[in-house]
Amino acid sequence: MHLDRILVVLIVLLLASVAAFLSGLLPYPLGFIILSIFIVARILHLQGKQ
Repeated sequence: MHLDRILVVLIVLLLASVAAFLSGLLPYPLGFIILSIFIVARILHLQGKQ
């Protein structure tokens, strides 16, 4: 199974942002919408290559 490095990095950043928000380190989840859009776009790009 091939893991896409960019997709993994985006997911890790999203999880880190949400975790920091839930732990109270950030007043709001920074980049949540933008990272979500990037993840969806990357998945659609990878599906289009197959």
